[in-house]
Amino acid sequence: MNHSLPLPIGVEIRAEMTPEFATILTPQALGFIAKLARKFEGRRRELMATRARRQAELDTGKLPDFLQETKHIRETEWTVAPAPRDLLDRRVEITGPTDRKLVINALNSGANVFMADFEDSNTPTWLAQVGLLASSKSAMKPLAPELSALITSLRSVGPVISTRRSS
Repeated sequence: MNHSLPLPIGVEIRAEMTPEFATILTPQALGFIAKLARKFEGRRRELMATRARRQAELDTGKLPDFLQETKHIRETEWTVAPAPRDLLDRRVEITGPTDRKLVINALNSGANVFMADFEDSNTPTWLAQVGLLASSKSAMKPLAPELSALITSLRSVGPVISTRRSS
C-alpha cells in the first residue's frame, strides 16, 4: 500500500494506515522497530526453530522440565528490589481490554491500578493492535502530568514488571 508516511529503508506497511495510527507509527517509532528487527531477526528465527523442536518433543510425550543451564539460578539465594510505593496497594485493580471507552472508564473508576490487556482480551489483528495503542494514548493524554511524574518515579527504582496473579 502507498502511504504518505515517510518509511525507513526496507520498511513496508501493507495495511490500512489512518491519521490516528500515524500518531503511533511515527517515523522515529518505525525506525526503532526496523533497527530492532535488523539486529535481532537472526536470533528470533533461531528461537522460533528451537521452539518448534521443543514442541515436537512435547508432542511425542516428553514432559516439561527446568532447563539444565538455569539450575545455578534456582539453587542460589537471590532477591528482587522492593516494589515502588505506587504499586504496593493493589486491593482495587482492574484488568481489561484497551478499547477506548473501557480504558477511559477504567481510569475514571477509582481503581488503584489499571492493567491494559493487550493479549487475552484482544484479537491480534492490525487494526486491533495499532488501534489499541492509539486508544490508550488518547485515553491517557489528560493524565500526562501525573503519568510523567509516575514514570520519573519508576525510573528511580529501575524497571518494573507487573505479572498477573491467579485467584
